[in-house]
Amino acid sequence: MKTEKKYLLLCALIITFLGFLYLVLADNASISVPVFALIQAVLFYLLTKNKEIFYLFIPIFLLSLSFFTSANWLWRLPTIIVIAILYSFIALLLNNRLDFKISLFGFIKRTLFQMFSVLNYVTLPFSWFAEIFAKRSTTARKIIIALIISVPVLFVLISMLTQIDLIFSGLVDKTFGWLIDALNAFSIIKVNISILTSFYIFGILYSIVNPEVKYKPDIQLFNIKADMLMINIVLGLTLVVYTIFIFIQFKYLFAKGSLPFDLNYAEYARRGFFELLFLTAVNLGVIVFATYQRIHADNKNCLVNTIMLNYLCTITIVLLTSSFYRMMLYSDDFGLTRLRLYVFGFLVFELIGLIITYFYINKPKFNIIAVYTGLSLIYFILLVLIPTDRIIARNQIDRFMQGKELEIEYVVSLSLDAAPEIARLTCHPTYTEAVYQYFINHYDYYDKSWRAYNLSAQQAKKIYQELKCRGEKNDQSS
Repeated sequence: MKTEKKYLLLCALIITFLGFLYLVLADNASISVPVFALIQAVLFYLLTKNKEIFYLFIPIFLLSLSFFTSANWLWRLPTIIVIAILYSFIALLLNNRLDFKISLFGFIKRTLFQMFSVLNYVTLPFSWFAEIFAKRSTTARKIIIALIISVPVLFVLISMLTQIDLIFSGLVDKTFGWLIDALNAFSIIKVNISILTSFYIFGILYSIVNPEVKYKPDIQLFNIKADMLMINIVLGLTLVVYTIFIFIQFKYLFAKGSLPFDLNYAEYARRGFFELLFLTAVNLGVIVFATYQRIHADNKNCLVNTIMLNYLCTITIVLLTSSFYRMMLYSDDFGLTRLRLYVFGFLVFELIGLIITYFYINKPKFNIIAVYTGLSLIYFILLVLIPTDRIIARNQIDRFMQGKELEIEYVVSLSLDAAPEIARLTCHPTYTEAVYQYFINHYDYYDKSWRAYNLSAQQAKKIYQELKCRGEKNDQSS
């Protein structure tokens, strides 16, 4: 590798370490996270000279933008994990190693392999620094070695002298107190995380600049050939049971027919949601498996299989509709929560996936798993960017305005994204104290450095100040 590339990679390693420590691991890091993502995009461009890198970084930037637009900490760690996976995906894409046609799950296997293969490059920066150090003059090497040795010596000496003389101890505290405060356990953990992150991104960059990793042939997940007659028999019996179930759904759930066994309609309609959701996922797996087997089978029984799979896909959409309807009934009675809102979003994207599955069943010329993965990424990006806590608070408070019960403990446990809606409760004396306590509990988010500048936090701060002024005026008038 050329020396220029080595210097650029070492600079990228140092910049990533310092940037992650200062920008991402800052207290209540917000706007600094998308700033770090932009710096990373520039570093990748300088090393690859590929303008497409900025397009590839769009998902990473959108995910990092959620740190700035939202104060919801629920998805922070999963977001960082997804971004790490996307780094690996970008490396494979730039090296033309993401062949979606190799196998259904081949690109997932390669992405994970790429993530762990960066461990092979951990020692490279040390050897490169050693080479640079070896090229220095004898005097320069002696000075550097002496300084390195002096650090622990001076540390021990100063520690002993501070125990002997109180004036000297006070002088040391005054001069180096900031350093002593910084060297706490939490700061050390941050440094270690930054080191791991910088070496991971260094490995990704090195694999792009010097793509020497050899990939083993991808193992097919469905390499066991099943007999189409057996598959069709199992599918046929399954579809009979599903048909009976669907008939019951249309007669009693959707048409609200009279229920047998003295069942209560509300209880009947709300039961079995998660079981139905699980069955829709299982059906998708069955469709993908059976379609893959049909591609590699003889033409015999294939037409029957295609018809049954289309019918199974239709039944799955009915099951999905039933799930949505049951969750809607449950939410009407008890209001939205995070889980219920996330499930509604998941059902919408699953419906989109099922519609695409129709095309896959009839013309399986694309990688359906790659499509599902892309839909999952889009859903996750929307999940972290949309202010879900504000939507939930609005729903709960609107229900309360209509005379329904309010789960105040749950509402005030939401993030600052919900602040504009929660402030509406100050009109009701019963919940005024809980609202003020909600804003006080989040006080640490209001006044921080520029790195912690957050849209939701700033809006909440403004609302809190207005509430305080209003409260002070009311106290003066009374």
